[in-house]
Amino acid sequence: VWTRPGNRREYLRGRLEQGRAVAYRNQSSGVLRSAAWADGLIEVRGKARPWPKVTGSTSSR
Repeated sequence: VWTRPGNRREYLRGRLEQGRAVAYRNQSSGVLRSAAWADGLIEVRGKARPWPKVTGSTSSR
C-alpha cells in the first residue's frame, strides 16, 4: 500500500501520451529505466493514492 508521508508533495515519473499524463508502472527509487522513460513529473494532489489502481505504461519510445 502506498501512503503519503506527512505533508510533503509527492510526484510520479511520467510522460504525455495522446494528451494524457501516464505514470510509469514501477515508481521504485531503484528503477532507473523510469527516469529515462519519463518526460517529467506528475504531481499527486490531495489525498490521492494512485497505487495500485493506476496502471502506467512501460513501453519504450
